[in-house]
Amino acid sequence: MTGHRTWLLVPLLLAVAACTAGGGVQAVADVSADGPPGLTTALLAIEQAPRYQQSDWGYVVLDRTTGQVLASQGPVRMFDAGSTMKTFAVASALDAYGGDYVFRTPVYRVGVQAGDTLNGNLVLVGSGDLSFGLRKQPDGSLSYENLPALDHSYATTGFPGAVEPQGDPLSALDELAASVKAAGVTHVNGDVVVDDRLFTPHTFPDGLVSPVWVNENLIDIEVTPGAAAGGPTTVTGTNAGTGVDRRASRSRSAIVRRQ
Repeated sequence: MTGHRTWLLVPLLLAVAACTAGGGVQAVADVSADGPPGLTTALLAIEQAPRYQQSDWGYVVLDRTTGQVLASQGPVRMFDAGSTMKTFAVASALDAYGGDYVFRTPVYRVGVQAGDTLNGNLVLVGSGDLSFGLRKQPDGSLSYENLPALDHSYATTGFPGAVEPQGDPLSALDELAASVKAAGVTHVNGDVVVDDRLFTPHTFPDGLVSPVWVNENLIDIEVTPGAAAGGPTTVTGTNAGTGVDRRASRSRSAIVRRQ
């Protein structure tokens, strides 16, 4: 057995804040926050930044052991919390696994090895490492595009400027392949199998979450229009090694997402 490892290095989140856009009407920050002055003043400074002038804010900070409210602002107001809800999942995972937990993605030999040849299958067992198919940078961080550029995972939202993040989404697979080679297997008379039975894949509007994924389970396709509407276009799978030719009804280029 060989495997790919990823450390769980996530900061502990002590407070969860939510903001919603104010429907085009400038909102006034709710300054009636209760709690330690150092905390409420620091949060108020963020809320009053020019970029948030049309936002409303609310938060509740609880003692994890007793449930006592330590600080709050607008605690009974209703918000569309959106992606801030992810902080609950991240904080829960950190609490359950600990900061030193290592996700391991193993590869098993199923069959008989003769020399450098495996007569059987190689089985990659998906273990829930959601950084496995992302783009690792030389410093160990993961690449993600943010405004003014738009990350490729949002290419189908209708906003312009979607680009591929820097880095190689196949790097984790390459590491596993190198480990298999180091274990003495360079030929496989069989299949390479992905075991994704850890949990049932979950589909949501932004894509698919599964026990193993590569490039966020997306294929980036770059469309270059022809000289005129209706003319031939060039469609290139930028990380899938595919190329097709299509006809375009609009003169526009983009990277689009295909699941």
